[in-house]
Amino acid sequence: MANGNPGIALHFFEDNWAHAGYSASGFGHLIPNIHAPDYLENNRWTAQDMMTKTVEKLQEFYRAQLGREPCSPEPERLARFSRA
Repeated sequence: MANGNPGIALHFFEDNWAHAGYSASGFGHLIPNIHAPDYLENNRWTAQDMMTKTVEKLQEFYRAQLGREPCSPEPERLARFSRA
């Protein structure tokens, strides 16, 4: 995130939740469910935790890049994403 673009770092960060429990054997989650871990709706609690921590990371990024305090997301809006 030091380069001003949080995209790659956030993808890696979020994959910690989606891929938890899978080994780095070279096959990962290929067998038996192929991409099931990549879909947030497969585990709502994990998705909500990941979403909360991702927002916190983005807020840290905002502070570091702009030197200002970010707005806090509205809880109702976050709840809508977790129900989607």
